Amino acid sequence: MNILLLFRPSILFEGIYHALASEFPQVHFQLHDVNKPISIDKDQTYDYIMVDYDKLENGNDYVKQWHSEGQQLILWIDQPSQKKWNSLKNINLVGYLHPKMSQEEMFSGMHHILKGRTFVTPLLCRDLLQLLMQAKNRNPETLPRLTKREWDVYKLLVDGFSNEEIADELNLSPATIKNYISSILKQIEAKDRTNAVLIALKNRWYVL
Repeated sequence: MNILLLFRPSILFEGIYHALASEFPQVHFQLHDVNKPISIDKDQTYDYIMVDYDKLENGNDYVKQWHSEGQQLILWIDQPSQKKWNSLKNINLVGYLHPKMSQEEMFSGMHHILKGRTFVTPLLCRDLLQLLMQAKNRNPETLPRLTKREWDVYKLLVDGFSNEEIADELNLSPATIKNYISSILKQIEAKDRTNAVLIALKNRWYVL
C-alpha cells in the first residue's frame, strides 16, 4: 500500500511522518513538500493522498483533480471556513484530520481509514456542523424521528463527547447514554459513532 504525504516542512509534520511509518510498517509513505510543484506520475499509483490542505496553493484545484481521478483523499485542516467547505462538500473525502489531534487518535483514525471507513476527528466535528447549519439548502424533512433527549445525546456525540462526558453533561448514567446511542444508531442506520457523525454532516441535519 502506498500513501503520498503532501506536507509543509515542519517539525510537526516530520514527526507525523515518522510516527505513521513506525505504526504502519506495511504501508509505504512517500513525503513531498507541499510548497513545491506537484506532479504525480501516472505510472505511480497511490492508495491514498494525505494533504496539508491549509498550506496547499491552489488546493481546491488539486483536490478536485485528484477526486476526479478517483484518488482517496485525507485532509489535514486547521480552521474550516465556509469557502473551504463550499469547495469540499461535494468531494468524497475519507479523512478529516487536525494538526492538534493526539497521536493515539491519529493512529485510530488511520486504522479506520485503512479498513475502508471514513474518519472525522472530533476536533473538527463542531466546526463542520456549524458550517452545515449555515448552508442555505437544508431539508428538515429528512430529519429522523428522534426524541428531544436523543437529539441532546446526538449533538454531544457529534461534538466529540465520550459516553461518560455526555452522561455528566446531561446528568444521566453512562448505561442510559449507551442505550440512547444504540437507539440513535439503529434509527439512522449507522454502523458506529463515526458513521453517525458523517450521516449528520451528509444530510445537513440540525442537531439541536
